[in-house]
Amino acid sequence: MPDVVHPVAAIADLAIINCTALLGVTGDRTTFAPGTTLEITDGRLTHIDPNPSSAPHAREIIDAHGLVAMPGLINTHCHAAMTFLRGAAEDVAITHWFNDYIWPMEVNLCERDVYLGTLVAAAEMIECGVTTFADHYFFMDLAAQAVADTGLRANLGSAFFSSQGPDGLAQSVARHFEPGWLAGLAGQGHAT
Repeated sequence: MPDVVHPVAAIADLAIINCTALLGVTGDRTTFAPGTTLEITDGRLTHIDPNPSSAPHAREIIDAHGLVAMPGLINTHCHAAMTFLRGAAEDVAITHWFNDYIWPMEVNLCERDVYLGTLVAAAEMIECGVTTFADHYFFMDLAAQAVADTGLRANLGSAFFSSQGPDGLAQSVARHFEPGWLAGLAGQGHAT
């Protein structure tokens, strides 16, 4: 007599149970579902069950009662590495802030400063639910490395000042539009 094979439910890497999930927005109505189970496999959301009838099959289970699950936020304009310049000057006119405080400090920046400043910004963004950001500053190869090291996603570009003239513009364009300028980070993050 042949053996009977019973189907076995796929095992997710992670199940998040009892969360309040943001399921969608239609017009002026936002739909939340308390008690939802989310399953993640290979880093991807594979199942959303707003009315679970049984325990999930997962290697790890997190009880997220009292927490909301929603898509990541996107910071559409930042200079991430400038975290280390916070508090340099407060309550001054913007021209005074740039000319007398920020630019005199930025002239001394090195690649490691940008990398570390971007890591600090990334930690803050992750803590606040930001998963993607757009950034332009200096030493963007190092900012891209920080993105890869933290798992965030980013759209990156170099800062360009008109005072750099045509040569500065040409260098910026050539550097960031050449094929593969981030090729060394392939598979490590999502910097473009």
